[in-house]
Amino acid sequence: MKEQAEIVNERLQWYPALRYFSFEHLPEPVRATSARFHCLAWDLAIECPRSGEAAAGIRKLLEAKDCFVRAALPVGGEWGDDDDES
Repeated sequence: MKEQAEIVNERLQWYPALRYFSFEHLPEPVRATSARFHCLAWDLAIECPRSGEAAAGIRKLLEAKDCFVRAALPVGGEWGDDDDES
C-alpha cells in the first residue's frame, strides 16, 4: 500500500490544479468556503481513476470554487474591522 505522501505527490503530478485548492492563507468567511472545495477535490482525485475527464473535472471544480469564494467575500471589502466604524 502506498504511503500518504506518495499518494499526494502522485495526484499533484496527475492533477496540477490541486495545488490551487489550498485555503489556510485565506481569512474567514472565505476560508470555510474554500476548505469545502479542497476536501472535495482531494476526495475525487484519490477516488477516481486517472483520466482526462477527471483532470477536466478538477479544473472545472477549481473554477466553481473561485466563483463561490468571490460570492463569500464581504460586501464592500470589509473583513470584520467593526472598530473602525463611526
